[in-house]
Amino acid sequence: MYLSERLERVLTAIGELSYKGLLVDVGCDHGYICIEAVRRGLVDRALACDINPGPLDRARINIEAAGLSDRIETLLGDGLCPVDRERVKECRDQGGVTVLMAGMGGQLIRDMLKEGADLLTDVSGLVLSPQSEPELVRSFIMEQGFVIRQEHYVLDGGKYYVIMEAARPDTAEEQEPYSTEELLFGRPGLESRDTVLRAQLTELKRVTEEALSKAGQGTSEKAKERRRELTELLTYIDKALDRYKEGEYGKDHA
Repeated sequence: MYLSERLERVLTAIGELSYKGLLVDVGCDHGYICIEAVRRGLVDRALACDINPGPLDRARINIEAAGLSDRIETLLGDGLCPVDRERVKECRDQGGVTVLMAGMGGQLIRDMLKEGADLLTDVSGLVLSPQSEPELVRSFIMEQGFVIRQEHYVLDGGKYYVIMEAARPDTAEEQEPYSTEELLFGRPGLESRDTVLRAQLTELKRVTEEALSKAGQGTSEKAKERRRELTELLTYIDKALDRYKEGEYGKDHA
């Protein structure tokens, strides 16, 4: 089964967390991640969840074709709502539970996690790939007691993606608070001076500078607020890019 680089990185993140008990894939689409995660031995069992019957039907067909209907179950519903809480508790003690949410906006991911907060208490790890507003996701999961272990930065099909790995801390020691630029762009990538993240930051700076130039000299409150937002964003982009001056080479995560 061919998977894009982005989906391969998602599987890498699932494997690195090493919680083999159960994978809960919210917004499973065709079910490919669940199929490959089970097939490759990354997890023992999986739940393929989607709010839309069409994609879920396609996922069910693909799961049956892969001969994995006894290990992958499809669930129709919104977010984490259709997931049985008692089953999650059982799997937590039998290898751990990973929740996957990818291909959605950051606000939607945060809201679904918030609605399923009662289930999160028994979740071991998270693999999250927001397509926008990743700072909302980072902030929320850290408030819920998770630590971001790693982030994978991917340029796939001309688009930039981030894939977060989060888990419960090994000790009760508090995590050092994130700076604003770390919330916006990711501490792991800035610390390792990831080359894909640097390219994304450079492009974002160019686009933001163009937008600021086009904002003109309008005197309305809306125009002033827009210029203020763009100027503030540029400040944080520059702070993030300054991290790369600490060393000549960055790291491109494999």
